[in-house]
Amino acid sequence: MRPTGCRGNYFWNAGIFIWKAETILASLKEFQPKLSELFINDLSAYNTSHEIDFISTAFQKCEDISIDYAVLEHAKNVSVVLSDFDWSDLGTWGSLIDHLSKDNFGNAVVGKNVFLFNSENCLVNISPNKLVLLDGLKDYIVVESNNMFMVLKSENEQKLKEYLNAINKVANH
Repeated sequence: MRPTGCRGNYFWNAGIFIWKAETILASLKEFQPKLSELFINDLSAYNTSHEIDFISTAFQKCEDISIDYAVLEHAKNVSVVLSDFDWSDLGTWGSLIDHLSKDNFGNAVVGKNVFLFNSENCLVNISPNKLVLLDGLKDYIVVESNNMFMVLKSENEQKLKEYLNAINKVANH
């Protein structure tokens, strides 16, 4: 879809990228050497029990820049492939619910021990080893992830980042 007011032959960047690992790593090294160095300074951490901690630490040190600005605007070996396919940005819990099977009340559940009563249009994502009973919820997102448990009205999903920032401020003091 062409943005309003644009004339001419333009394509919309959907943010879907395909590249060979060696190509993107070489481009990162060329155009973003500090960023590249963060992730290659301890290659021995990859594919070990230390990998997640290593990447998490490196990620916190990264400049806040998209791959578009960091690499693609500078690289000469970039192509656009015109495509026509179904696609949905699964960047939110709300968009995920559209791709999950639902019960007769519109509830989408990930987890085998979840029991819903008098609830409708909820997304529930709970680890399989937890037993959960929910009653009387309508239009909620219920998620358990690592050490966090979240119960959020679906209409407030766009405020999630704001809520998490507030939690992090309290947690870091």
